[in-house]
Amino acid sequence: MRIRHIAPATSILLAVALVIGILTPRTSAYSGYFSNQCADCHSDDSVTCNGCHAHRGAIHATAGASTYDPGALVTVTLTGGEKYGWIRGLLYDQDGTQVDIATGPTGTGDDGQGSPIVFPVTLQAPAPDTPGDYTWQAAYYGATSGSNHSETRTPVTIHVVNSAAVPESVPAARAFSISPNPLRDWSTLRFTAGPRGETVSLAILDAGGRRVRQLWNAAVAPGDHQLTWDATDDAGRPVASGTYFAVLTGQAGRVVRALDVMR
Repeated sequence: MRIRHIAPATSILLAVALVIGILTPRTSAYSGYFSNQCADCHSDDSVTCNGCHAHRGAIHATAGASTYDPGALVTVTLTGGEKYGWIRGLLYDQDGTQVDIATGPTGTGDDGQGSPIVFPVTLQAPAPDTPGDYTWQAAYYGATSGSNHSETRTPVTIHVVNSAAVPESVPAARAFSISPNPLRDWSTLRFTAGPRGETVSLAILDAGGRRVRQLWNAAVAPGDHQLTWDATDDAGRPVASGTYFAVLTGQAGRVVRALDVMR
């Protein structure tokens, strides 16, 4: 029989690894977790809620539309983390006011505080009445460290635009593009004029339909043209972050492109 010699240093490393393996908390749930940790406060929940790790993990919040009219119903979808064991899903507006809540662990019963959460969590509330960009917070509440319960929030931007004040695009036989978009320092706006040339207006409107910058309003020759916008208004002042609209009007019709400014 061959005896394999283990160096002292190797023996020490093996011992340390064994100790770490014993002391490191397991991430999997165990069958007695609910009865030992949850039942006192959540007696009507299913005993299949058996692991606080299920409340953990990175979460993400996504608005259901790129823009909303003032007062329109905003839908925010909360994903990520784990499917099971959520106690609450919440939505806060730009003032930190709670505007919606869903309760009850996903798929594991109802804690008596309302309709059980359905994963992914959908939360809803009316958009602000004033056009602009607003930072809301979506959150889940659950056990994040042992038996301690806390709330984990993630931001979601709500773009509110008065669409009635923004001109609609009219079919036009022209190319019109903006790059880069979103804009941080400047963007180039490219368009093509008709074969005989034409008078063209190119203006930037804010979310309320108000003009902030007139980039061009004159005749152009046939062919391709480009203009740059440095995210300033007609007075040369930097505009705020948010959604703007580039409106190109000419003999071929009107084309509208959304442009996001990010500072």
